[in-house]
Amino acid sequence: SACFGQPVEMARVARNGAGSRWGLEAVDQVVAAGPDLVQMEFAINDDDLLDGVTLWRSRAQHRALIERLAAAVPPGHLVLMTMNPVGGPHLALRALLPRYYALQVELADRHDTALADLYADWLALPAAGRRFADGLHPAPQDAGRVVVPGLVRRIAAAAGRDCPPV
Repeated sequence: SACFGQPVEMARVARNGAGSRWGLEAVDQVVAAGPDLVQMEFAINDDDLLDGVTLWRSRAQHRALIERLAAAVPPGHLVLMTMNPVGGPHLALRALLPRYYALQVELADRHDTALADLYADWLALPAAGRRFADGLHPAPQDAGRVVVPGLVRRIAAAAGRDCPPV
C-alpha cells in the first residue's frame, strides 16, 4: 500500500500441503475473485514423495494452470514462485526439489510469465539462516526477512515502481 499509494487487498486461496492438482480444482475460485495479480507456488508440495506428483505431471498441471490463469489476469500479472529449501526428514521426502523449482523457472520463461525465485533468495543466505524448526516451514520472522521483501521488490519492479525496502 505504501509503495503504490493506495490500498492493497490480498486474498489467499490455499490449502496446507496442496499441490498443483488441488490448484486445478481451486482455479475457478481464484478467477471468480477477479484478481489483479496471481502468485502461485505448488512445487514444494508436488515434490512430496508421499502425496506429490511426478515432475512430468507437475509440468502438465502447471501448464493447465498457466493457461487458465493467464486468461484471467493482465499480461505479466501471473507470477510463478519458488520458495525455501528444506531440511531434516523433508529433505528425503523432497529429494528432487531443485528440479521442481527449475521447472518453475522453465515454465515462466516458456510461457512468458513472471517468476519470483525466492529459492535463490534463501540460498543466498548463510546455511544457518535457512534452517527451519520443522525443516520445511520458515518461521514468520524468517518469512518476513526473506519472502516479504523479495515479493515486494519484484512486484514493485514489475509495476515500474521504485519502492523502499520493507
